[in-house]
Amino acid sequence: MGIVRILVAIFVLGVAAPALAEGGFRAAVDLHPIIPIDDTGETVGFGLDVRGGYAVTAGGLLLVPELVVGWNSFGTGDSRSSMSMVRVLGGARTVFPVGDGRLMPAAVLHFGYGSLSARMELPGIVPGMVSVAEASDDTGVIEFGGALDYAALDNLLVGGHAGLNYLTLGEGALYLTLGAQATYRF
Repeated sequence: MGIVRILVAIFVLGVAAPALAEGGFRAAVDLHPIIPIDDTGETVGFGLDVRGGYAVTAGGLLLVPELVVGWNSFGTGDSRSSMSMVRVLGGARTVFPVGDGRLMPAAVLHFGYGSLSARMELPGIVPGMVSVAEASDDTGVIEFGGALDYAALDNLLVGGHAGLNYLTLGEGALYLTLGAQATYRF
């Protein structure tokens, strides 16, 4: 039921956004590798985020409050195990248009919730038999980073991003995302 509420909120924001401010509604897709930077021993994984927000002009800057819904698959280095996370983050990006406004660097801060799932295949007592152990847990997620977009078309931005992510579960974990993004301005 919670995901239905989130989808309804995104739809309502998308429909109501043109009446809210002069900047405009934006929807984006981000693709990135997940690179561990602490001593967890993981290998590189993969992530996908979908985000939406509304840009508001403020003193030559664009402020974009946004909602991010994403999925991360963490590299474990072992084909018998996997770990992934669904995350829902709120936050904002501050965009600093340069020159004619086609080049747009931005600072990004998001924070929210992550649902971690892990799965591991364990050898059984009988040869050829495998037992499966699964676990899940919730964590807080904080992401701080930057982005650089280029207005390839009037309404289409393409670019890249980098983010430092911190998971609050247990002793915490750090990972880096470096990737590509495409944003459509309505």
